[in-house]
Amino acid sequence: MLNFKKGQKEFFYLLPILIIYVGLIFIVGRDNPIGDGERYWQFSENILNGFYANKDLSPGFLWNGPGYPLFIAFLRLFNLTTFSITLFNSLFIYLSSVFFFKTLINYLSFNKSLFLSYFMIASNLTLPIYATYLYTEPITLFLVTLMKTITNILIRKKN
Repeated sequence: MLNFKKGQKEFFYLLPILIIYVGLIFIVGRDNPIGDGERYWQFSENILNGFYANKDLSPGFLWNGPGYPLFIAFLRLFNLTTFSITLFNSLFIYLSSVFFFKTLINYLSFNKSLFLSYFMIASNLTLPIYATYLYTEPITLFLVTLMKTITNILIRKKN
């Protein structure tokens, strides 16, 4: 049996999620943004050029915050392509499952927590689609599960 330090086993047991999503992106991923990804890519280009909104002030910038384009702009500083940046989606999905597990383990058994962590990822039928594009859903899922895990830790420390 493998010996893990406390807090390490969820990273190992949930690793198939990362492998599956990296493989999916390599099979289906593109090196050009499409859909909403085009807009995020353009806004990141604008940020790199010192402004956010399009020069003609077309209304698209009003309902898109700069958070995701800022993240993309940061990665573009390292000359990463759309495909390379999309690979981060697999990392976000994997870490989401890890943080979800870390939250559940406080309330459920190990096996139930592990099952539900896989189920959360597998039952979201749109996640494989969003993971292969430059979309915000994977990073949003990551941030939500991260916030819940941090909240859980703070509540436990308080008690």
